[in-house]
Amino acid sequence: MKVTETLNDGLRRECRVVVSAEEIDKEVMDKLRDAQPSFEIQGFRRGMVPLPLLKKRYGEEIAVQAMQEKVQIALAERLEEVKERPAFRPDMKMVQQGWKPGQDVEVDMSYEVLPEIPKVDCRAFELERLVVEPSDADVDEEAGTFAAQYPDFKDRAKGAAAEKGDTVVIDFVQSIDGVPVAGGEAKDFPVVAGGGEGGAELVPGFFDQFVGVTVGEEKTFKITVPADAAKQFAGKDVEFACSVKAVQMPVAPKLDDAFAKRVGFSTFADIKQEARERLAHDFEQVSFAVLKRRLLDQLDQAASFDVPPTMVQIESITISRQLWREKNPDMGEDALTSAEPTEEHRRLAERRVRLGLMMAELGREAGIEVTESELSDAAMREASLYPGQEREFFKTLNSDPEMRRQLEAPIYENKVVTYLIELAKVTKKLVSKEDLMKSFEEIDEFAGVRQ
Repeated sequence: MKVTETLNDGLRRECRVVVSAEEIDKEVMDKLRDAQPSFEIQGFRRGMVPLPLLKKRYGEEIAVQAMQEKVQIALAERLEEVKERPAFRPDMKMVQQGWKPGQDVEVDMSYEVLPEIPKVDCRAFELERLVVEPSDADVDEEAGTFAAQYPDFKDRAKGAAAEKGDTVVIDFVQSIDGVPVAGGEAKDFPVVAGGGEGGAELVPGFFDQFVGVTVGEEKTFKITVPADAAKQFAGKDVEFACSVKAVQMPVAPKLDDAFAKRVGFSTFADIKQEARERLAHDFEQVSFAVLKRRLLDQLDQAASFDVPPTMVQIESITISRQLWREKNPDMGEDALTSAEPTEEHRRLAERRVRLGLMMAELGREAGIEVTESELSDAAMREASLYPGQEREFFKTLNSDPEMRRQLEAPIYENKVVTYLIELAKVTKKLVSKEDLMKSFEEIDEFAGVRQ
């Protein structure tokens, strides 16, 4: 085998690989000898089929396989010799057209190599971690927001009509074409007028019927059941004969221990303590995001080197499409052709790629890896976003390496960031909630590149 470099320009490489016909033929015969004991052809016992016959029958197919393997080995040896790593799978093109066994193989390869990453000493970085301590007012507001999810209800004034969000208590009977539906009746059934949290809607549009009703009203209406419902109802018009027994409006609950017990706490002080802890966690998450951005800014300033152009191009397309979707949330994917990368997108993409390569190298040197437990936890969180489709999600995850890499990437990045922060000189600064959120808003990396 012979490898001749034909281009060495920045990170771009091109080379020609030549494998002689004799090398391929020897590889074919070696493979046939290894496989000979398992062959059985009519007229010959297993393991006794002559090599010339095997070569006649299978030689061409094995020659193609041997040719591909030899080319791959030649490239691997070349990369090992020059201590380079390709950024992507090399593009390969046969020089001669219509290659057949018995001919030398000539293949032109082109690829980009990963750059040599400069050494960076993160111990020299100086960072400031913003700290916010939840105030009593913040805690009271958070506890109040929580309590608002569990309102009390009181009857509206006599004759008052139900408003959206009210609870309407009804008796009802269902029928189809005048025939009562077996089991299709209920007493004291709570309905959320106009929809919203709480209650169980029987069919789409059912809740909407009760905005404006009053106590004592008899209301009859028909709703067409969706085609994907149970077979006996699918696509049919179901009539509901309803009697309105109560109209109750939501009111803020009294924030005391009795309320706490109603929602699963021992005392209202426990609700406030959980609110304080939740706020502290949220502030810590925001603070980490700000600290991470400042670390990445210093990391970006610490070293400058060329990055693979194809990586930059792919990332710039990702950025342009991400921003296009942000700007056009209601437009379909077919319109994405208008999301062409700009020079600003490419500059941001270059920064992202450079930082990604630096983080990967720093993480590799530190022996940082994503554990199966961490990946499993992330997969469970992601699967929860697709209720009813969890099994399909895990099936796809197990069969799609790219999906697995996308799930691993943010975990790995945050582990490396945490490691680098531990190396840096970090001081804490107590700030207000408003100052923290202002700093958070300032880390928007898309601020200068939005179309």
